[in-house]
Amino acid sequence: MAEVRQRKITKEPTADPATTTSDENEELIDNNDNNNNDPDFSWSAWSTWPSSLKLSPIPLALLALFATLYYQHLTSPDPGLDLRTPESCVATFNFTFRINAARSQAESLATHSWEYGTAAEAITELVNPGKSVFAVEPFPGGKSGLLRNYLGQESWFAETSGTALLAATAYRMAVIKPEIYAQAPYLDWAHAKRAAVVSRIDDDGFAKPAVNPLKHSSREPVEASPEGESFLVMMGSAWRDCVCRGVCAPEDQGRVGWR
Repeated sequence: MAEVRQRKITKEPTADPATTTSDENEELIDNNDNNNNDPDFSWSAWSTWPSSLKLSPIPLALLALFATLYYQHLTSPDPGLDLRTPESCVATFNFTFRINAARSQAESLATHSWEYGTAAEAITELVNPGKSVFAVEPFPGGKSGLLRNYLGQESWFAETSGTALLAATAYRMAVIKPEIYAQAPYLDWAHAKRAAVVSRIDDDGFAKPAVNPLKHSSREPVEASPEGESFLVMMGSAWRDCVCRGVCAPEDQGRVGWR
């Protein structure tokens, strides 16, 4: 029995150094894989990272880069308002409130025609002031000099009510802020619109054609509009106050179709 046992022991193969090294490497790789596949391991939790990963230069380099950029962001001076050109001023202007949030609310809350119109004018002044009622050439009309019921939409007819109201607004702004609005482009425009409306007032005091105040979607103008007559009175009062305050010249009656 002793001889048999001794023969079995002597027949066992001797370990090859190359094979042993290969087996050990495979075992180390398996252990690393097990560490990375550990259910407790998480990339977002530093404490679960294995030591070999913590000491790797890549995460440390990324962390240092992030810290440097964040520090530069905190310590960099505010560029401030750039007044060199109108475009640079608009690009760097700080409204001090969330104006885009207010714009979104104005668009989403509008349910009536005048609310849609107010929102459209406000947004136009914000994103494209050159086409607002305060632009140098605001909403140019056709040959009649009147503005269309829906500004900028040629499928709608030109009418007196809205034209009278906007002319009145231009005169009021000229009186309130003469250093800005009592200038030739604004007053010339207001004079031209007033002249266009006045040329369409009959002996009974009706300005026509006027939009239907009870049906804004109607494409048929009306001969008599209570709303339009009120706007006509507003225009006359605004023109009188502009002259009496010394802002407008009484002899400037405007020219129909000027813009």
